[in-house]
Amino acid sequence: MKVSKHKVVRFHYSIKDSSGEILDSTFGEAPMEYVHGVDAIMEGLEKALDGKEVNSSFEVHIPSDEAYGPKEDELIFKVARSQFPPDVELEVGDIFNTSEQDYEVTIIEVNDDEIVIDANHPLAGEDLSFDINILNIRDANETEIKNGLLGFINDEDYECDCDCDDEDCGCDDDCGCDCGDGDC
Repeated sequence: MKVSKHKVVRFHYSIKDSSGEILDSTFGEAPMEYVHGVDAIMEGLEKALDGKEVNSSFEVHIPSDEAYGPKEDELIFKVARSQFPPDVELEVGDIFNTSEQDYEVTIIEVNDDEIVIDANHPLAGEDLSFDINILNIRDANETEIKNGLLGFINDEDYECDCDCDDEDCGCDDDCGCDCGDGDC
């Protein structure tokens, strides 16, 4: 089975910035699952995964415009200090969730009465590299297609309904297994 629209893809990844520093990784942790073709992950990564198969391991470079987009100057602006809780000491680099909309802002400058915040994604404007290892591909159900991003799945919580007793056999039924084909 190949990665294509409405397939659930379970994979490990590590993300590196343009200097090669690892920013995040699921290797050694719970892998990620998402539904392909429903805009659940960044455009460039979804393009890179399209058509790949189980056990594919590869590295891909994603330019910023296909990752978190360019850094937009209009998303950097000043707000009154009174917009923040009065009992919180503010420092450059602090991250807050906005109350009006559900997104994060980063403090980039602290003045007496004004705070300069950046509402860009922290990786906006960054070219990224991903190391990918595809663990499983299966058909998505209607609920999964609607939700798109399934999140991080612990292997010990990942149930397999086939008869081979091997959760990572790499076969193709609802849990990723189809032991009738002798591949387990």
